[in-house]
Amino acid sequence: MARDIFSILEADHRELFRLLDEVDRAAESQRQGVFDHLWTEFEAHTLAEREILYDRLRDDPLARQTVLRGEQEHHVVESIFRELHRLRPDSERFAAKLHVVRELMRHHVDEEEHDLFPKARQILGEKEPAVLGEQFNRRRRGLVT
Repeated sequence: MARDIFSILEADHRELFRLLDEVDRAAESQRQGVFDHLWTEFEAHTLAEREILYDRLRDDPLARQTVLRGEQEHHVVESIFRELHRLRPDSERFAAKLHVVRELMRHHVDEEEHDLFPKARQILGEKEPAVLGEQFNRRRRGLVT
């Protein structure tokens, strides 16, 4: 049976946090490469999530405000990622900004998983989450290859 979009996104969230930890632990000589991998995975996740789940929920009154907030949170984290990309990974500013990204992502993921997903389950019904999961996986794979 196909995995639904919620279980896929939750697994993706855990992987992004694992990669954040990996950036923190990486040797200075490897930190840029690990960060670049994290940035690629984050971009693919947010774009596919926006196109597949957020676009589907945006016009529903139950989810609209949560979707709009989520999109703004994506925008803020993306902006800080772009700033991080311009910094040396061994700098103090890099470490500070990475900490801020982690906290913003923690808040965003918590809001998504505990506010948006329950609303989305009501909106989508029983079968659509599996269809959206397949669409998300296909779109995400297309972005990282």
